[in-house]
Amino acid sequence: MTEEQKAARREYKRRWRQANPEKCKEQQMRFWTKKAEEYNGKKCGRQSTASEKEQEERAAQGRTQGRKGCRVGRFNIGFTTDNREYIAVMSRVRGEDMTKFINYVIAEHRKEHGDAYEQAKEIIRNVKGEAI
Repeated sequence: MTEEQKAARREYKRRWRQANPEKCKEQQMRFWTKKAEEYNGKKCGRQSTASEKEQEERAAQGRTQGRKGCRVGRFNIGFTTDNREYIAVMSRVRGEDMTKFINYVIAEHRKEHGDAYEQAKEIIRNVKGEAI
């Protein structure tokens, strides 16, 4: 939208508000009433906490965002430009998002190196004297 169009829109809205002060007041009253209800927790339709079964299902599928009670461990990882491009391209080829692709790669690596992983955990247990 050009500056001229924006100015025309602002002028139209200003004139409308001047001509319709009651409607503006009603709209403001509805808006702030709704905000007060949300703030005080009285709004109907709030999402309940997910059941344990739902939390497990969502975690397994990697669909925890936006659902109360669901958590998945997260990392903030930096990738080289080449690795990031590889992840982006290969995840698209597989029809997945990048997180699902990285989880797939790690799962495959764990299958191939499961024995080494278990041995490493055992060494750490013995050194620390605790379970992982």
